[in-house]
Amino acid sequence: MGQNDMLQNIISNTIGHLLGAAIGALSVIYLRFYMNRAEKSTTKQEMVLDIKNKTHRPTIVVFLYALAILQIAWSVALLTIMPLIDHYLKTSEYEEIPLKALLMLLFMGGVMTIVSAYVAHRLRNNRTELYIGLILATFCLAVTEISILTSDFPTADLEGFIGLLMLLGFSCITLLPGVALGRFIAQKTQLEFTMNQLFKRLPLKDKKELIELVDSLPSIASKNNN
Repeated sequence: MGQNDMLQNIISNTIGHLLGAAIGALSVIYLRFYMNRAEKSTTKQEMVLDIKNKTHRPTIVVFLYALAILQIAWSVALLTIMPLIDHYLKTSEYEEIPLKALLMLLFMGGVMTIVSAYVAHRLRNNRTELYIGLILATFCLAVTEISILTSDFPTADLEGFIGLLMLLGFSCITLLPGVALGRFIAQKTQLEFTMNQLFKRLPLKDKKELIELVDSLPSIASKNNN
């Protein structure tokens, strides 16, 4: 491949990654706008109960939000991590793509922890298929990127099929711990998250009364008496 072709590929890939990040960001902005409009159509009492019962956001909105976050993280990582790998790790062309795929999936495993906690915090029913969908979405991002790097989409022959199965296995191994950790963190911090969401949406008068109410709590009152 000539220098001009290589430069052209780098430029086109960079533009593609920037567009991917922009699409993800625009999706987040739209979903945020959609939810703000939905909140305005509900009363404060309804909003408080919805947040308490984890029915504040529709499942599809939370899932699309999570997908957008994954897309942004993937694109940003390709624009930052990949150049560092190219610069510091001297590998052969045969080793380069599997190594990049593994490192990207490890990075996305960390991102999946954040995304999984985001989903678990907001949905009462944390259905398994939601997390399977997030893992498959990340797997599809990896397949797409490998197809771009090799200029060849994985074919249906035996070698290509085995490669896809191996990539799917790597995706599950690297992403499932992030899913489990995110759900665990959400479970441990659910009360704090719910209180934070409620407090942000209470009127100022209710916020002041809630703060004053703290003094009457049994654990606080007993300390004051001592």
